[in-house]
Amino acid sequence: VFNQGQIEQVGTPSEIYEQPASQFVAGFVGTSNLLHGNAAVQVLGEHGVWSIRPEKIRIVPDGAERGPDGGRRAALDAGEVAATGVVREAVYTGAASRIVVTLDAGGELVVVRPNVTTSAREATELRGQRITLVWRRDHVYRVADADADQGGSDAPY
Repeated sequence: VFNQGQIEQVGTPSEIYEQPASQFVAGFVGTSNLLHGNAAVQVLGEHGVWSIRPEKIRIVPDGAERGPDGGRRAALDAGEVAATGVVREAVYTGAASRIVVTLDAGGELVVVRPNVTTSAREATELRGQRITLVWRRDHVYRVADADADQGGSDAPY
């Protein structure tokens, strides 16, 4: 991938898509969520700029990933990350829906999910609902910060 005549990243298509080396590459190959600042610290527990692809995130009703006592299920502590928020926008595009979630931690994440069992009405009814987003830690990758050297790496979080 070139950016203004300079090489940004060399790799296989899957490496470039799932492990972008920079913010430019993350945006170049399609929609990529970037967590940074306070949102990254609150959600991931670490400073830096982090990429997570929209199709890697699943949506669960707020509280559904919690045990009977209201505490987090062990599954979230064993390799998954969760963030809560409110659905700002939900667009049904036929084969998939694109959902934009305003995070309680700050910022927004975009989720793309297939409409295997979802109707257009069900997809758009998500607007305004509180939900929990869940994804695997190994789907989060640090990308180079354009404003400061964050020690960019393609290693999973």
